[in-house]
Amino acid sequence: MKEYLPYLFALAAGVFTALEVRINAGLGKIITPKIATLHSLIIGMLFFFTINLIQGTLHQYKSIFKINPLLLIGGVFGALIIYLSTKTAPRLGITTTLILVVSAEVLTGLFIDCFLTREQVFSGIKIAGLIIVLIGIYILVD
Repeated sequence: MKEYLPYLFALAAGVFTALEVRINAGLGKIITPKIATLHSLIIGMLFFFTINLIQGTLHQYKSIFKINPLLLIGGVFGALIIYLSTKTAPRLGITTTLILVVSAEVLTGLFIDCFLTREQVFSGIKIAGLIIVLIGIYILVD
């Protein structure tokens, strides 16, 4: 079953993304999107702090100071994802927000895989996939 685990994790990430956008958008309407983002990040930090504490892996954090600083900015992107989704979802709705987010993720991922890291070959079938994604965006957003 191990080979299916990454697929299940990716599907779970999608479900959690939709739930997070809905919850943070609701919270952002009551307070502000910036405070909702801050709250989301603090709760997430406490969640993973607790997990690492319980599992006894917190000591591994010290190795973070030996890492290339460029690899440490992921949290900024995570914060921007939360903030921009929280700000956008009340205006566009969850479906439109997420189809645009996921489409941008797919297109960016394809660009990275095909042109930056060269882990995939850009091909006619990928162009067909891009066209299908764009048609899907049009159908779901319209």
